[in-house]
Amino acid sequence: EVSIRGYKPNDSVHVGQIKKACTLLKRAKKPLFLLGGGVNIAGANEVMLKLAEYTQIPVITTIMGKGSIPTTHDLYLGNIGIHGSYAANHAVSECDLLISIGTRFNDRITGKISEFAKDAKIVHIDIDSASISKNIVVDIPIVADAKLAIEKLIEYGAPLKIEKWVEQTLEWKEKYPVVLPKHYEAGDDEPANVYAAIKEISRRGEEDQITVVGNGSACVVGGHAYEMKKGQR
Repeated sequence: EVSIRGYKPNDSVHVGQIKKACTLLKRAKKPLFLLGGGVNIAGANEVMLKLAEYTQIPVITTIMGKGSIPTTHDLYLGNIGIHGSYAANHAVSECDLLISIGTRFNDRITGKISEFAKDAKIVHIDIDSASISKNIVVDIPIVADAKLAIEKLIEYGAPLKIEKWVEQTLEWKEKYPVVLPKHYEAGDDEPANVYAAIKEISRRGEEDQITVVGNGSACVVGGHAYEMKKGQR
């Protein structure tokens, strides 16, 4: 038991709010998931992957949300924000519904607030009520543990027919990659760039491995190029 004044986390999900979110979801033509560190903290990775595959909605992440679903998955577009990928940033500019789970919408991902997801309805799921509508005013707030909320979205959601939207996001991802197709191989005359080097380091990593990067370039490049295996952080 924890009894601290001002700390009263919600241990349930408001089904009415979930149903409102799912109503928007079923109407959306260009929906998008934005996942933050709250998904990893809640241990919601498996159910989040299940939800993404069930709905076929593309996924973007914050740096702390990386690994919410495998980074090699077709639906994953990359990180958002000033340290993000073209595909992820373009997707948030074009989407008509943004479902954010476990993020706080800091200025590193939003940029100019008036331009952030300006054509989208926003659903924000977070266990901390103080984080909701603090930086970005949202349309449907849901105060809940990420894993519980995701399970309810699976229960009340439905597969979507958004093939054209998914194809468009994958086209951006393929046309404007962060890590260029050229990778370092032993014996190559052409030197590796730092992105390819980090990708190669990640390829050799093991499941459930925790990798610590410094701030600055290591953080930015690691956030882009490190491919996350199961259970990695």
